[in-house]
Amino acid sequence: EQHSKFLEDSLKAVRLNSTVSEQKMNNAMRHLSRSLRYFYSGNYRASLQEVESALELNPNLALAYARRGSIYYKLGDVQRATINWNLALRMDPEYDDVRNVLKALHENRLKSTTLIED
Repeated sequence: EQHSKFLEDSLKAVRLNSTVSEQKMNNAMRHLSRSLRYFYSGNYRASLQEVESALELNPNLALAYARRGSIYYKLGDVQRATINWNLALRMDPEYDDVRNVLKALHENRLKSTTLIED
């Protein structure tokens, strides 16, 4: 019976952790959505703050690093932009949009970035 109680408590803990994780992901995505609105309105500082909030909740979001790279690019900080785009690509090697932006940057043909996705 004690073993059964332990298993039941363990399952409750797993469910709770899963729920907390889902809530964090939802909140992170909400911050990324806000960052997109700020980005398109030209408010890059507010957009950056929203991305930072998203990364605090979930530090493994390739999209957040990609967006932060785009924000830094718009702010004129190509070095930080490149670092963040590379982080996004490291987290998601299939992230072709980021790969293409880095390639364009390397070939000196990146004028303005549109690497901001929903």
